[in-house]
Amino acid sequence: MSNTNPESRAGLPRLALEERAWVELWSKAEDVAMHFNQLIMTFRLRALAALGVAGGVVGTVLLNEKSAQFTRFNYIAFAFAMLFIAALWLAVAAIDLLYYHRLLVGAVKDILRLEGESNGVIRLSTAIAAHAEKGLDRVARFLFYALPLVALLGLAYVSHRYAPAARASTEQQPAATPER
Repeated sequence: MSNTNPESRAGLPRLALEERAWVELWSKAEDVAMHFNQLIMTFRLRALAALGVAGGVVGTVLLNEKSAQFTRFNYIAFAFAMLFIAALWLAVAAIDLLYYHRLLVGAVKDILRLEGESNGVIRLSTAIAAHAEKGLDRVARFLFYALPLVALLGLAYVSHRYAPAARASTEQQPAATPER
């Protein structure tokens, strides 16, 4: 075999030049898929951290025990802040699911195509796809975004629903009649 790789290491199969070309092409496609996967994971972790920080800051500022007093305004403002953060969370979900996830799926489909065309030289992603639980990835992505969204909406509802009643201020009380 004149077109085999003489530099193959012990325990690894010797590949013909055409097979080596498939492996190199597959390796580059795999690097792209791994890049997109890392991008998605970093995006999700940062979004989750930002969600926690935003909720914590808003809660601390508006519902801090050291503030003069909890007013109805503070609770209503907290409720609207949670609704705003929920809207931002939905935007994060849209960016992830409608853009980043599609990039990853496209890269994986190309890897599977390359593996299919390699005549069995490469089978790693095909084997992973065959053993992966179908549908559970969708459930996991849904829960990742749905659970915090439900918590934000629940906080908004509870804060608005159970806000203390408005108190009459001194400006709203009738003025005393001047003595003569």
